[in-house]
Amino acid sequence: MSGLHPEYWESDSLKGHKKEIYMSYRCQGCNRVQPNNTKPETVVLEKRLREYVNRVKKVQEDERVIEIEVKSSGWEIVREKKVCPGCFKNLSLSLA
Repeated sequence: MSGLHPEYWESDSLKGHKKEIYMSYRCQGCNRVQPNNTKPETVVLEKRLREYVNRVKKVQEDERVIEIEVKSSGWEIVREKKVCPGCFKNLSLSLA
């Protein structure tokens, strides 16, 4: 936000509000350049289940250090698209 004039953020109409400013981008659905301040929507195309292993060191009362493996799982996004609101609406209707 450093490129904006400081008076822009100090005006009475914007006090206490954070305004998000979006740069222009090319929609990956219709391949058109979108105007500034158009929020891109993210569409997840593919995800996979991923298992993570965390190693935790635990000190016992007799000051021995034991290393324990803690397993957890979660989802990882493999492929996603940034699309304009029009393409997002069309995708939402086709998936419903």
